[in-house]
Amino acid sequence: MAYIGPANSDQFKSMSTQTITGNGSATTFVLNTPVANSSEIRFVVNNVVQKPDVDYSASGTQLSTGSNVLAGS
Repeated sequence: MAYIGPANSDQFKSMSTQTITGNGSATTFVLNTPVANSSEIRFVVNNVVQKPDVDYSASGTQLSTGSNVLAGS
């Protein structure tokens, strides 16, 4: 039986991470790596995954949240 889909990979692919600490008033943050759209990243606040284009938007090296990220979050 034939397989349709991407080829198997023997190499582990890792995701880069960036920690951003909120100051209680900022709604825009700078990303270390540029992205094409919000769906290319996972934005998590206090262990809660945020929804792309609903809770945040991202383009290029800019990440914008709809509200202030709590200080220390």
